Amino acid sequence: MPSGIAKTPTDKIASPGWTEGWIVRGGTGPCYGLLDMDGKPFAMYSDEGLTLAKGDHVRVRVVPSRLRIDCGEGEPVRLEVLEHVS
Repeated sequence: MPSGIAKTPTDKIASPGWTEGWIVRGGTGPCYGLLDMDGKPFAMYSDEGLTLAKGDHVRVRVVPSRLRIDCGEGEPVRLEVLEHVS
């Protein structure tokens, strides 16, 4: 039997924050795919109208997505900031 109500939320999702990787699903949005340097896939959403090409090397700041939009395989996140890496 449980000892009572959990003292902290069990469904809390930590923000991934900044990560670097490669675009695996590009286009004009609003959905994109990112594979980070550790091989973790992210399903990113942005309504900024970005055009990203598959294979672009990027650094991004993402936060957990609160929208129920299916952007494909990976952890659903909202893209806040994007920087191209040369």
